[in-house]
Amino acid sequence: MAKRTLLTNAVVHTVSGPTHTPGFVLLDGDTIKAVGPAEKMPQFKKVDTINLKGQHIFAGIIATTTALGLMEIAAVRATVDTSEVGTYTPEVKSWLAINPDSELIPVARANGITHFLPTPQGGTVSGQSGLLSTVGWGYENMLRNSPVALHVFWPRMTINPGADDAKKQADGRDKQLK
Repeated sequence: MAKRTLLTNAVVHTVSGPTHTPGFVLLDGDTIKAVGPAEKMPQFKKVDTINLKGQHIFAGIIATTTALGLMEIAAVRATVDTSEVGTYTPEVKSWLAINPDSELIPVARANGITHFLPTPQGGTVSGQSGLLSTVGWGYENMLRNSPVALHVFWPRMTINPGADDAKKQADGRDKQLK
């Protein structure tokens, strides 16, 4: 049975509801079971209580469209797993390529990111992504949902100026350089 913990006397910032000052949060293992204002806090049996004395509790942040877990050092090609060869690679599953031992994942977790969506890059259809937790020993433990999205990067649409416009631009550059 998971350990139950009650966090009390906190300023609880919810995503979809009001801020509770003071408020409470009931945890059952690593799952949030109840949130609310202190005056509506039910009496719980067999629970460890922690008085937060006015500290703030925020919901976890989900980092979307990120290279977290796919890239360690951009200058070292061996640590970059963000893209595959080819323009159309819908079969790519980014969650399989993450490095669970990345030094950047614990840093992200310490800064409030609880989940992330490693996004494949490159090409028009670059692949699929899955939602991962910043806690776990491997992608199997970290994976929360897959696939979440298929990433499509539309080509840029630009106006193609006529030959006269290109000549005018070249003449203007030459004039400025003189």
